[in-house]
Amino acid sequence: MGYGGPITQVLIRAVKIENIATFLGNATQENQHLQYCQNKGFNEIQFYGLYGIFGNPVLEAQLATFIAKARNNYKMNRITAIMGVGTAGFQLALNYNAGVGPVSQFNIFNKENEFWNGLIVDFVITPQNNFPYSITINGTAYPYTSTGGGQTGTQIATQLAAVIGIPAGILTVTVGTNKLTIHADRAVNVSYTYSNSANITATQIQETFANWIASMNWLRPQLAAWQEMTAYISNYLTNPPWGATEAVQMLNARINILETANFTSSPDELAVRQRQLYLLANAAYSTLKTQKVNNLFSAEDPVPNYMGDYIGLNGLNNTQNTWLGQYAADVFANKSRLIISGFSYFSYNNLVIHLP
Repeated sequence: MGYGGPITQVLIRAVKIENIATFLGNATQENQHLQYCQNKGFNEIQFYGLYGIFGNPVLEAQLATFIAKARNNYKMNRITAIMGVGTAGFQLALNYNAGVGPVSQFNIFNKENEFWNGLIVDFVITPQNNFPYSITINGTAYPYTSTGGGQTGTQIATQLAAVIGIPAGILTVTVGTNKLTIHADRAVNVSYTYSNSANITATQIQETFANWIASMNWLRPQLAAWQEMTAYISNYLTNPPWGATEAVQMLNARINILETANFTSSPDELAVRQRQLYLLANAAYSTLKTQKVNNLFSAEDPVPNYMGDYIGLNGLNNTQNTWLGQYAADVFANKSRLIISGFSYFSYNNLVIHLP
């Protein structure tokens, strides 16, 4: 038996912690993080930065000790691995779990990759003289042959970007150090197919909805009954990139908790409802399900999109109670199909500045 069980009536208060590897093994910093979380009433901690830890025996051992400390000494029973593109990260977390005892295991697996902002792929260039480079987008090849003068990867990427231009369905083609990045239109149904020659390595930075939902459907049967999967989602009010069809797929994936985004400078349940909640409520009704939701507040700066200043002035309890009061007063179809299970906060580093 692991650490989990059904959601209780106690609201979840989760905090996302960045760059965990930077303080693992440092008892003072570990305790500072955990004491802050306990003092502020957090009962779930979510970790970024795990890709560099998994597979490293020393760091994995430090992680196991830290998670055990969080549970045994600070009563943090909800421990979450935040993973990104595809299923590879989830598999790493599952492999880690298999090698440690229950007290050191993750019992929650969180998906964070912003499919609603469109497919983003990095094409990393390995320089070679007189080489025929090519990137194919939606069936059209864009070639460039390097010179014999020792061009850098950045120079080759610049030439490829000039050849590509901005094809239909693509928002931007940008050049970075030894790479170019291609970003599709954010609409779910606007993506692109791609392939590339040798000396180019393609890596998805931001995936499509199809890939996102496939990773959730893959994860569900990998988990024990006491484990949960959760996912951060957002949407746009104007030209929303996902809608009723995608919401039904989310419900059918049996995601325990969906984290909806409150990207305003103060609690604004109406904006969350208009962008996300009504879609989830209707999907829950049509699939004969209920859906748990954590509303996510960002303690970043600046306004108008983030709530660092508001949280600092009002505290976590008042912030949550204001949003819950708005939700209680709101009326929309199939609202009874949603369960507000708690709140998530991005992020620890921002919170300690605004709410020491």
